Amino acid sequence: GASDPLSLRGLKAEMLETYNDTVQFDLVLNALRTERGVRFSLGYNVDLFEDETAARMVNHFGRLLESIAARPDARLSQLEIISPAERRLLLESSQGPEADYSIDTCIHLLFEEQARLSPEAIAVSYEDAALTYEELNRQANQMARYLRALGVRPEQRVGIFLDRSLMLMVALLGTLKAGGVFVPLDPAYPENRLAVMLDDSAPSVILTETGFLENLPRGEESSQGKRRLVCLDRDWERIACHGGENPPLEVSADNLAYIIFTSGSTGRPKGVMISHRAICNRLLWMRSAFPLTTGDRLLHKTPISFDASIWELFEPLITGARVVMARPGGQRDARYLVETMSAQNITTLQLVPTMMKVLLDEAGLEDCKDMRLAFCGGEALPIELRQRMRERLGIGLHNLYGPTEASIDAACGRSTASGLQGMAPIGRPLSNVQVYVLDGHLEPVPLGVAGEIMIAGAGLARGYVNEPAMTADRFIPDPHSALPGARMYRTGDIGRYRADENLDYLGRKDQQVKLRGYRIEMAEIEAALEQDPAVKEAAVILHAREPEDKLLAAYVVSRNGESIVTADLRKRLKEKLPEFMVPSLFIEIESMPVGPSGKVDRLALPSIDRVNPESDRRFRPPRNAIEEVLAAIWEQVLGIEQVGTDDNFFDLGGHSLNATQVISRVREALKVDLPLRALFEAPTISSLGRAIEAARGAASGVVLQPINPIRRDGPLPLSSAQQRIWLLNQIQPEDFTFNLPVAVRLEGPLDVRAIEGGINEVIARQEALRTRFI
Repeated sequence: GASDPLSLRGLKAEMLETYNDTVQFDLVLNALRTERGVRFSLGYNVDLFEDETAARMVNHFGRLLESIAARPDARLSQLEIISPAERRLLLESSQGPEADYSIDTCIHLLFEEQARLSPEAIAVSYEDAALTYEELNRQANQMARYLRALGVRPEQRVGIFLDRSLMLMVALLGTLKAGGVFVPLDPAYPENRLAVMLDDSAPSVILTETGFLENLPRGEESSQGKRRLVCLDRDWERIACHGGENPPLEVSADNLAYIIFTSGSTGRPKGVMISHRAICNRLLWMRSAFPLTTGDRLLHKTPISFDASIWELFEPLITGARVVMARPGGQRDARYLVETMSAQNITTLQLVPTMMKVLLDEAGLEDCKDMRLAFCGGEALPIELRQRMRERLGIGLHNLYGPTEASIDAACGRSTASGLQGMAPIGRPLSNVQVYVLDGHLEPVPLGVAGEIMIAGAGLARGYVNEPAMTADRFIPDPHSALPGARMYRTGDIGRYRADENLDYLGRKDQQVKLRGYRIEMAEIEAALEQDPAVKEAAVILHAREPEDKLLAAYVVSRNGESIVTADLRKRLKEKLPEFMVPSLFIEIESMPVGPSGKVDRLALPSIDRVNPESDRRFRPPRNAIEEVLAAIWEQVLGIEQVGTDDNFFDLGGHSLNATQVISRVREALKVDLPLRALFEAPTISSLGRAIEAARGAASGVVLQPINPIRRDGPLPLSSAQQRIWLLNQIQPEDFTFNLPVAVRLEGPLDVRAIEGGINEVIARQEALRTRFI
């Protein structure tokens, strides 16, 4: 408003300052023109903004006005919002501590030093077998000398086509000792994907076992020469003829240690090249920040095709601790994990948050009394999960963050009690690592302001295999480093630094997603779909049925106008993509919505909540008590209203984490101990029901157990699915080999008195059977 005095006849008026402690909006900037210029005041909602945040806003606005006055002709992007002093402070807070350990070393040298210090200690165990540090070192040396005899030299790639076993550890260490670069190849991957990985990495040798040979892509020729297959179980006598002494060192810290493939936005996976120096910085940081001892045991359960497996395998071996290997596939079975943790006295564990949540729901977790270190990574960590870890095991839960391109992790959020909801911060940079939050002009953004997370320092990858253009685009010069040739990696992640200098992860700036710890580029799935003969166009999104239950959903347009058979499409996709990248839901639409730019308008895609992706399936109702219970469990877990006996669990949107929940509830409701693989082998209600009948029959013979008494206290405040499970638990015979027809279909609320007569009839029929067989 104007500063001129108000003129009123017979009255004298002057301007007075007033104070109002309420605001109509969350953030209000008022401007008042005075004799000395324009005066600004900021009003803010104290429930949303702290006083320090508001003060920073005022200072930044003032700095912007000063910059405009000094450079009125400058572009907006050239104007300054933070002072030089604040800029220096922001860059300093982006620096991890300078470590006093030397990273000018190699992984296998760190292991050899530990083998010298504790030769008799157990280094690695798998079920009933184990190797001491001395035994593991000797066998790895024999492997290294054998590989050198085959011509493996520094920077040459060696494919590791093995599942978890003692031989896996021997193969990895032997490759490093030979000077080679190990390339993990998952035997569970489809042949097409393995073929791409082999062609890009061009290993001269592949280490495997005879049982995996049929999973390898046909042909021993790569685009860069002939491959040599070595079957460790068949050829070990020949390998063991070589000397067991440490071979001469032929590599330096700057040589590559491994190549791990991640999902690629170009439609094919891309190989990330990691040097010894980069991964040693990560391992030595953890040895300093979370030291393990000879009494510690770490559970290795991450598939070797993912970089988190690297620290699970090697961190214990450079500290004198023990690697305890979970059986293949065991990482998906919460009960198996709990039983193994308890039986093997596990002290250290890493899981993605979604699997950690399932683990914390598992009975018997409190028996894992040796647990002292727990880590999460791969996706956002809810604060609530951290609180539950303290309640169940009395230990903290540390939050790790970082892409494969930064040697597994770049930041760590230590376990604290701060906050009761929301997501835990990803913390502070690791030693010798810089984690910036920058704007589009690569300048630091103020505290509390979102920007792109960029990583620099000792942990950076060399780049991507055979992708110089992509490497140059993602690994760019670091304008904030004084070191010649310093680079930083553009993560594509969005984050912000808090006032306490902890980093928050806020999401992505592109279509990449993290799902149950897996890094997935939607473009790679869409490219695979559009190569299918039945699909003309495809768009893939991440759908959240619940905040902690997310899945991939694919919208597809038919190529020839005929309806797409989902089961056939899913089968063909599994020949190209690993299981975790195959969408759980397929929704066929007539045409793909397109925005003004010509690109797919993902916001205009039909809501999945209003679409029945399996509307064409033929419903067959459950036929017996087991199928009734299974249908109720599937309805609960999948969040759908009606499940038939022929419905495929995975066609209805189920995934590996849901499968864990199903098996856990089946164990509780039907008192039968099924392995997790049972659902993968029998994915329909009818086939799983037969598996349960066989399991119960084998366990109990023909003896029928007494029926639990029912409650007679009137209606129960339960959901329809819960009512059915409760009711059947009261009346079902323990031996279902007789296929006793006790299925009950409920209509309306459950009233025990109203159905007591029906239950008594069932009991009478069971007694008749008991008399007949006994």
